[in-house]
Amino acid sequence: NTSNIVILFNINYLILKNIIMHQFEILEKIEDIILKLEDDILENAIDEHVIKINHIRGITRSIVKNTRPLLYIGDRILKENIRYLKYSDIRKQNLENFQSIDFGIEKLYSFSLSTRELADKLLDIYSSQVAEKTNSLITKLTLLTAISSPLTIITGIYGMNFRFMPELDFVYAYPIVITVMIMIVIIGILIFKLKNLL
Repeated sequence: NTSNIVILFNINYLILKNIIMHQFEILEKIEDIILKLEDDILENAIDEHVIKINHIRGITRSIVKNTRPLLYIGDRILKENIRYLKYSDIRKQNLENFQSIDFGIEKLYSFSLSTRELADKLLDIYSSQVAEKTNSLITKLTLLTAISSPLTIITGIYGMNFRFMPELDFVYAYPIVITVMIMIVIIGILIFKLKNLL
């Protein structure tokens, strides 16, 4: 009878051990996927990343939810008075195994939580990258506006159609104004390039 109980404990130990090892393997694969996705987002954030992030977050949340009951099982095995552990030979052979299982479950749950946190941080990384791209675009548009402002002033002046504008009678007035406008654009771009703003 006692030997059957020992066999039963060994079977339970092996089942729990395999579950823990399998879960660890899954979490390691998910962690690799998260790190790869993080690199992809940092390289170039696109709309498709949001779908992948939400999918991974859903998986990690499910893993945490499914791992939590194992904590209860490990805790119950060790802390509650299970009748079979009162036998000294069974206690000697199995208590150490179940202590390692309880420790493994705690480590697994901690790993699950850290993986979920990594997945949640992906959304923050994506948001910051999108915000950075938006800020960069706004900065460039602002600089282009600054470059085009003198051109707007020049076209505004010559669009007033005043009666007496002596330079209008000058033969080379048009090419000179166009050249000046081109030079303003080139100089503006060069200045902002030198300051690493464009």
